[in-house]
Amino acid sequence: MIQVFDNIVPNYISNQIYNLTLADNNRFPWYYSKSLTFPSTHPKYKFKPGMKHSVYNNTANFHSNFLFLLLQPLYCFCLKSNFELHKILTVNSFLDLPNPTPGPDLPPHVDRDIDHYVLLYYINDSDGDTILFEDDEITEIKRVTPKKGRIVFFDGSIPHCGSTSGISSRAAINFNFLGKKLDRR
Repeated sequence: MIQVFDNIVPNYISNQIYNLTLADNNRFPWYYSKSLTFPSTHPKYKFKPGMKHSVYNNTANFHSNFLFLLLQPLYCFCLKSNFELHKILTVNSFLDLPNPTPGPDLPPHVDRDIDHYVLLYYINDSDGDTILFEDDEITEIKRVTPKKGRIVFFDGSIPHCGSTSGISSRAAINFNFLGKKLDRR
């Protein structure tokens, strides 16, 4: 199950998130990371530098000062799609800088080793697609181009990877969470 939504998040919220994280003179604290996906001890680790901001981690009992605003895409999704949110596991924002050789540059991965859902929220327009794969991590199921305000929702067991942009920075918020789809009555 992979769903793509445009215009679930109101423009004023998309603009607030963009202005906070990417606008000229923003004061959002992006932090350097050697790999945007795996720690250096992971067997699939690949040097892929970029910027990251950990927004929330339920196991580390941590949250960013920007949590309230950056959770809005998840809440908008739940309200508009009739999804009951049970528990937020992690929320991370990523900023991938343009590269002269764009394309998929990280191995396909799953974010967590438990049953969960993933929601990707794109902060800006970019040419760095998200690619979702079959379990073999080779066969492509779907490719989604980042667009400001776009949401991609999928089962967390689906392997996926991001692609580096060749034109502009690629900024996204990644939500990992538990919940269930409710019947519409």
